[in-house]
Amino acid sequence: MGRKANTTPPVVPASPAVAPAGGDTELFKLLAGISEGISGLSDKVGSIEKRVRDIETGGKEKFKDAAKAEDIAHARESRVGVDPKLSQIVDELLGEDFGIKINQFPDKPGFLFSLIVPTRLSDNVVDKRPKMDPENPHLYLKDSMDNVVFEDYIPEDRRSRAISSLASYDAIRQHCERVRAYIVAYFQKTQKPLPEFKVR
Repeated sequence: MGRKANTTPPVVPASPAVAPAGGDTELFKLLAGISEGISGLSDKVGSIEKRVRDIETGGKEKFKDAAKAEDIAHARESRVGVDPKLSQIVDELLGEDFGIKINQFPDKPGFLFSLIVPTRLSDNVVDKRPKMDPENPHLYLKDSMDNVVFEDYIPEDRRSRAISSLASYDAIRQHCERVRAYIVAYFQKTQKPLPEFKVR
């Protein structure tokens, strides 16, 4: 007669104790607090760097601080296919929100190099133009009296210079520096000065 099979279930070792959810929450709070502290410190360092930069440059870099995300995105689109060195020069002297347009001359070597100034720094005045019909983009929008509807807009502000095919990057840099000098002067002129508080 054979031995009877052992039907006793195997002993499963006890699993290690799991930390209570409260412990995880406290650790998460601690890490979140550290992260916020580091982020706040980074903002303060950035603010100090800007102040030092303004003192060193006499405020001539301040115009870069107000760049808008949509202008930066638009400028990036305009720079597709542009020599990265040109973009680097424009970023350094003017900022990421300045667009670039290059038109080759059809009848001679070289090209027309244009900087597209963001609206916030442009001195172009508001103009009027016919509004296009959203339902038929090939026609102008008209009112109930069959008059063309006009809209306000600011014309694109381009600062251009002809660049010879024999010219170096210095020619691009010189053009950017001229535009920068005008932009800095215009920005400083149009910004309202901070009120001066005198304590007796």
